Amino acid sequence: MMSEAKLKMMKERIIKENQRKEAIKKDMLESTSYIDWLIHFTEENPIFSDDDWLYNEEEISKEDLERVKNLPLLFECISAFAERNYISSNKDEWGENYSINKDDIYMNIGYNAGQGTSFYCERTERKDSSINYYNMMNKNTMMRTMHVDQRLGDISEELKELIVTFKVPIEFIREMVDNTEQEVKEMKQLVKNRKK
Repeated sequence: MMSEAKLKMMKERIIKENQRKEAIKKDMLESTSYIDWLIHFTEENPIFSDDDWLYNEEEISKEDLERVKNLPLLFECISAFAERNYISSNKDEWGENYSINKDDIYMNIGYNAGQGTSFYCERTERKDSSINYYNMMNKNTMMRTMHVDQRLGDISEELKELIVTFKVPIEFIREMVDNTEQEVKEMKQLVKNRKK
């Protein structure tokens, strides 16, 4: 059994580590230093993951290695911004990623989950659905987001009316949402197949 002193020490370490991570994320969103480093780093390493230098740390500078290890924190920042703005990630069977851009440089930031999880960055071509880094920094609410918020508010009121006034069982509403989701998936697959 662990002593109280060891337990307290472990908790303090966890708190300090969480504070360190939050400070790094805050810095990522208050300045362009990390994204500028990433743009420069991907000139020589157009695709890399946070475990590429796991056993070869001498092949990379300590500063670069530390920044590479912070890639999951950048993913968290992007993911939080995307969630607030109703932006979907690009998902596949191995993981997910987001496209971000700054000054016409486009990158995918994401993770692959296999036996372990590794976060990666890769330079890509221009993507219309890419998240602009300045929008993240400025915590901009996109026009699309305001429109979606309004529409979701309208739908919420309509659902309340259906449930309360018309006594429509929630199961029927869930089934309708599931059916609509299935129709959208089929439409997307159809479009995807046409492009091939």
